[in-house]
Amino acid sequence: MREMRKKYLNRELFVLSLLSFGISIFVYFLLLFSSSYFITKYYNTAEHIEKLEKKYAEDLQNYITREKITVQSIGKIDDWVFDKEDVFLKIFVKGNIIYDAMYGQTDNVVDGIEKREHFGRMKNYELVLGLEKAEVVLFCYDFSAENYAMYISLFTSFIVFFIVMVVGVRRKITYLVTIQKELNMLLENLDCSVSLRGNDEITDVARGIDALRLSVKDKMEKEKMAYEANQRLIASLSHDIKTPLTTVIAYLELVKSGEYEDEKLRKYIGISLDKANHLKELTNELFEHFLLHGGEEKVIFEKVNGNELIMQLFEENLFDLEMQGADIRRDVNDITSTLEVNIRFVYRLFHNLFSNLEKYGDFSKPIFIRYAVENNYLVLSMQNTKAKKQDQRESAKIGLHNCAAIMEKHKGIFEVVENDNIFCIRLAFPIIQT
Repeated sequence: MREMRKKYLNRELFVLSLLSFGISIFVYFLLLFSSSYFITKYYNTAEHIEKLEKKYAEDLQNYITREKITVQSIGKIDDWVFDKEDVFLKIFVKGNIIYDAMYGQTDNVVDGIEKREHFGRMKNYELVLGLEKAEVVLFCYDFSAENYAMYISLFTSFIVFFIVMVVGVRRKITYLVTIQKELNMLLENLDCSVSLRGNDEITDVARGIDALRLSVKDKMEKEKMAYEANQRLIASLSHDIKTPLTTVIAYLELVKSGEYEDEKLRKYIGISLDKANHLKELTNELFEHFLLHGGEEKVIFEKVNGNELIMQLFEENLFDLEMQGADIRRDVNDITSTLEVNIRFVYRLFHNLFSNLEKYGDFSKPIFIRYAVENNYLVLSMQNTKAKKQDQRESAKIGLHNCAAIMEKHKGIFEVVENDNIFCIRLAFPIIQT
């Protein structure tokens, strides 16, 4: 599927503004031309124009009379003409033009270029200019209606611009309101996901909030699991520690009583020492567990050769088992590689694995070991047969839990497969590419 093209709010807003402006301009001219058509057809009719002409003719005659304008001072009419926006006039005396609203007073009283006869059937109105009579031809048109229509069209287009902008932005505002509601829901329930719409900066914010939600949820789940695991561990260890401690106390009480011979005393002291060593081992593993799961100590890694790591830390333990009579069967492949590990943690890892093997393994049966490089991992696997009578002291399996934690810090893989007879462990360390 092709990735959705990235959008930006500033570009979207710019496009929305252009679209709103274009629509508003279209509405403006549409209303303007439509109103002009209807005003011309139904308002500025011949009857209405004739009424305007009569009105202005009377008003002009009143102005002439009041100002005592004659043919010689006809130019004074300019003040009246300039005050009227919807009238244009021409004044004739004896058929010759003496005044034009466009050019003012003319000198063509006798031989004027324009004649009354040039305006054919246009209606004229009689004027009295002092002692003479004149004719005026009026060209009237009521622009007030069209002016009002223009203002209404302009206001309507502005409203359309505003509406289109609001409708376009409202989708983003609605999305922000949705995110705000979902944030309030997250305060009570982290399982509520954040809606993802579009592919702009707001979507990036929502995606970041959802990623933060998942991160917090995952952290809380891990903390809950760690707390529950620690509770189980403490409950189990309390039994594991109490049992050998009770035994030690009982045997030491017998020694203290002085009722037994030296041979029995040595036996009791030996048993007590064994139990005390077991308590010491459990205590060390417990401290190691909280060190690994506490997350306070900074783990420092170093690059090592895979072959050297196996030979120094793993093969040495196998050699000790062989010295005890164990049958070690190896499946060795080329493991030339570079790893990034914490030596101390890896040492504890192998120590825990071989301690577990010594406690619960049947050394009369072969132990299978395999080394290999698979899918950029150095893989170690160890399989043994369980002893028939196992010592159940380490019921909490804290050593194996610590092994899993060590491999997790190395971003590796730790797998345990077992049944009633077979116990198998698989480790996988990530290889550093060089």
